[in-house]
Amino acid sequence: LVDFSDWREDVLFGFTNFLLREVNDMHHTLLDSSLKLLLQLLTQWKLVIQTQGKVYEQGNKIRNSEV
Repeated sequence: LVDFSDWREDVLFGFTNFLLREVNDMHHTLLDSSLKLLLQLLTQWKLVIQTQGKVYEQGNKIRNSEV
């Protein structure tokens, strides 16, 4: 999710489809760990987007001050 921005949505979509189709709700520990991993993926994605936004804003401030 961090290195390949083009693949972010595909990875999350594929993982959620895998969870819906393959992980049975009878296996509570597997379901719990899978949902924790999904939360980690979403959190990481959110942090990357926020970091990219801050870098972009800082670049704009530097350019505006130079002009």
